[in-house]
Amino acid sequence: MSYEQKIDKPREGGKTMAFNTIPHSIKQLSRNTALRMTLRFSLLFLLSAAALFITVDYLLERSQREKDQQQIGSFLESYQRLDAQVGLEKLEHVIERDAPYFLRSEMRVEVQSSQQQQLLLVQPEHWQGILEPITVDGDWQHTRIGGTHLLQGEIQLSAGSSLIIGKSTTERQQQLTSYRQLMLQVMLPLLLLGLLLTGYMNWRALRPLHDLIDTVRQLSANQLNARVTVRNPDSELGELAQLFNDMLAQIERLITAMSQSLDSVAHDLRTPLSRMRLSVESALSNPEPDAATLKEVLKEALLDCAEESERIELMLKTLLDLTEAESGLLKLHSEPI
Repeated sequence: MSYEQKIDKPREGGKTMAFNTIPHSIKQLSRNTALRMTLRFSLLFLLSAAALFITVDYLLERSQREKDQQQIGSFLESYQRLDAQVGLEKLEHVIERDAPYFLRSEMRVEVQSSQQQQLLLVQPEHWQGILEPITVDGDWQHTRIGGTHLLQGEIQLSAGSSLIIGKSTTERQQQLTSYRQLMLQVMLPLLLLGLLLTGYMNWRALRPLHDLIDTVRQLSANQLNARVTVRNPDSELGELAQLFNDMLAQIERLITAMSQSLDSVAHDLRTPLSRMRLSVESALSNPEPDAATLKEVLKEALLDCAEESERIELMLKTLLDLTEAESGLLKLHSEPI
């Protein structure tokens, strides 16, 4: 192995270790309650904003379309009454008189004979080409001439002729496009601001739980004085933190009392056990050859052991009574003294 290979190998190992920490970090983020709540609230806000945007966009588009239909319909009804009163020739003169308005408004007016021959046409000069039908929506037609989309209405005139009036939808589409851009420019910052505010509020709301987790991690068998920081005593989480602190204090008192009791019992048991051991050792080490004397010595040792055993039994019984009294299970038998 070359010198360069020896240098590169630890680097590759280091990259692998760094790469292996990425899934662990992702797993920790996936367990973050505040992050998950923030994402859910953000998704809900996004869906609500999208529904609002679509609804307003649909209502605005329908309002603009109805406005165009009302304008075209008013001209059709007016010209139809005029045709019934003065005839088609006079109607053509009126349309020619109104031609400047139609040109400014980007409208197309056409009069056709009963043989579908064009008798009169008023439209902007830059509209060149054949009128192509696209869709039909009830009494209204959507057509296209060149690159311009039109909304058209048609009525029948005298002598089998017809009047067709169309209006360009370019202005309406431009207004809708401007509105959509404005809505996106307003909604995106609001979405970002809502995401940040939601994340901050979730972090503040779940902060007592993080304090509780940190306190539990600090607890150990020899370290029971850790307490949870009570940030808002009037809230539910503040009340939970206070109850948890009270429980920790009670556990600490019980463990401290139990440790002291065990120390006292161990100290008190050492004396009778030592006496029993001394009595037995003294009896076994007695050099008296006389059987009667030896019997008397052993009997005395056994009596001492029995007395110390009774003392140990009484001590253990007292300890059990104390334990039952502290736990509230001790049955009291009261009598007058």
